[in-house]
Amino acid sequence: MKTSLPVLMYHSIRKPGRREIMKGMHVKPSSLGWQMRLLSKLGFKGTSLREALQLKQMDPSAKVVALTFDDGYFNFFSDALPILVSHKFSATVYVPTARIGQTNLWDENKGIHMQSLMTKEHLQKCICENIEIGCHSMTHSDLTHTSSDLSIEIYKAKSELELSLGTETSSFCYPFGLYNQEVMNILKRAGFTNAVTMRRGLFSGEDDIFQIPRVPITWHTMPHAYLLKLLTSYEDKRRRQ
Repeated sequence: MKTSLPVLMYHSIRKPGRREIMKGMHVKPSSLGWQMRLLSKLGFKGTSLREALQLKQMDPSAKVVALTFDDGYFNFFSDALPILVSHKFSATVYVPTARIGQTNLWDENKGIHMQSLMTKEHLQKCICENIEIGCHSMTHSDLTHTSSDLSIEIYKAKSELELSLGTETSSFCYPFGLYNQEVMNILKRAGFTNAVTMRRGLFSGEDDIFQIPRVPITWHTMPHAYLLKLLTSYEDKRRRQ
């Protein structure tokens, strides 16, 4: 892959409260709407990470943007999916297997708003709309912590997710963006083919496929910043942030 691939990172698609903690993890539905319209007008195709990697492999000059959504919030189904479908776009949604149909329990007692996550039925409907379901571990735990059971958080998370949804899961997202060489090695042995991080930058052929950098999109990403992130080296200059 000789040309760069923007891998956009989203989380929750809703308007954050004025005093809400971690506002940056939210994007208003109306903002996602103009962002997808802008991609279309610029001639880009919004796809899942799996499809984007395949398209770039076949044609490095392909105008494609990978759209990724972490955590599997219900508002992806209710607010983001209709926007993507209207543009004939797809995306990758990363879900913690044991939290399907629950809430973001990993944020409990941190002052962060609790939100509903998609159920198995929601995820299956997403698959019908060409959405790739990636794995976000079993419980959204820090995989680098010595107490983490990687056989459960990686192997079991993958097998149970595939069994539940009846589809192959090959993409992984590191919870909290934390990982190390041991985690990457186990991902490879478990059958994953790629993994995304929270490192900033555009993905290129020089990057490790298990350390894919992404472009963060937040509630305060305005059109001019969105264009800078998408079309320039703006994010590459922030790779270590």
